[in-house]
Amino acid sequence: MKLRTWLLIAFLVLMLLPLAAGIMLYQLIGKLDEQRSFADYMSASKEISAAETYLQKPELYHFNSTRDERELNALTSDALKIELFSPNGVLIYSSMIDSQYTEFVQTTESLYAKLYQTQINPRSYVMKKPVFVDGEIAGIYRITLARNEWKEGVRHRSLWVAGLLCLFITALFIIVLLFTRRKLILPMRMLTKQMRAFALGEPVPESVYRGGGEMEELMNHFVEMRKTIEASREKLSKQQEEKAFMTAALSHDLKTPLTSIRAYAEELGNLKLTREESQEYLALMIGQADRMRHMLDDLNLYASLESKITKEMHVKVDSAEFMEMLLEGYEPLASVKNIHLESTLTVSGELELNPQLMMRMMDNLISNAIRYTPEGGKLYLGAVSTCFEIPEWVFPPFKSVVHQHFNQEKAKILLLIQNDGEHIPMEIQAMLYEPFYQGETSRNQAGSGSFGLGLTIAKMAIEQHQGTIMLLSEAPHGTLVICGLPISDKES
Repeated sequence: MKLRTWLLIAFLVLMLLPLAAGIMLYQLIGKLDEQRSFADYMSASKEISAAETYLQKPELYHFNSTRDERELNALTSDALKIELFSPNGVLIYSSMIDSQYTEFVQTTESLYAKLYQTQINPRSYVMKKPVFVDGEIAGIYRITLARNEWKEGVRHRSLWVAGLLCLFITALFIIVLLFTRRKLILPMRMLTKQMRAFALGEPVPESVYRGGGEMEELMNHFVEMRKTIEASREKLSKQQEEKAFMTAALSHDLKTPLTSIRAYAEELGNLKLTREESQEYLALMIGQADRMRHMLDDLNLYASLESKITKEMHVKVDSAEFMEMLLEGYEPLASVKNIHLESTLTVSGELELNPQLMMRMMDNLISNAIRYTPEGGKLYLGAVSTCFEIPEWVFPPFKSVVHQHFNQEKAKILLLIQNDGEHIPMEIQAMLYEPFYQGETSRNQAGSGSFGLGLTIAKMAIEQHQGTIMLLSEAPHGTLVICGLPISDKES
């Protein structure tokens, strides 16, 4: 239930239930009063009738008649009052007055009003009747009987009703308070505790609230926000560690070529060197300088890919022309190690990409493949649309994975770089994509020219093109890198 709905219901309950309970109790006390009133009326009628038997004597209403006031006083009590009037309205006797004659006179209209009627008041019963002698009124008596028991009963019943109503309102308030505590106060305390712990960097207690509504949604949003912030913190911490490691790695990897350049430069200052030796040292210095430039280019490209600035440089190209240009020109590099290079090109359609970035990516991947291909080994390059056949040279263990790419509904172009030689252990395959990770046992392996960013740049570049990259390696065959590039929707 939504919190606002629950609060509205709680407000209506607190407003309406006490009112409904009051009405029910009022009706109940009304029924009890009716029952009690009837019993009280019957009891009062008997008491009044007993007094009336004596008051019917005509001689009681003469001024000079002899009245036995003791008998009249015996009929009265603290609750029963008797008044005798002459036909003219003069008060002859009253049980509540000490003197025999008070000269009190009632008007004829007031005296003769409501005769023979039992007047029921909240505090008393009043009965007024005339007494006749030979057809003429000898006098009028009025009996007033106080309703003491009735008043006491009303008071008790009123106290009971007030007490029950207070108990009901108190119980209702406690119930609503408990529900409010469970629905609102406890989750707010829990959320405050979590936020305070998170702000202080302490362990955040897990949320156990399952009450639903906005509070659970708010707490779930806080958990999601906390996880996002923690992930950002971890990412920032990792980036800082990478920057620190990058500085150390750059210092280490530049130290070797700089040392070589210094040593060769010192040797060039030796006048005893022959022309051939001087040319050789100069070529070595240029090679070391090129290696340093390649490292710095990789570092610059890595920074550009992290900042996503290369996304704005995408253009549409014809896939056949671009892939032909992309795969050519590697024969000289392969021939240095006597590597047999075989290429396959079966593509169609258009691609939207960053040409320079894709060329740099292929340079890194193919350079890695040549570096780890043994002398006299084989290197296979391919660019294949998924509407064509898989190249025959794909190693048998890798064909099922390549088939999965071909069987996907969305058309794409696959770039395949495969070399034979020593396989890459499974436990380090995932780490190859991490920045500055190198598989060699030593970072300064002679002539490697590696800075540990080749596969990292390739992965970042292919992901900026909404593509995928996968590395497969298995003994005794070798390694296959698969890069998938989506074809534009119109072409697909």
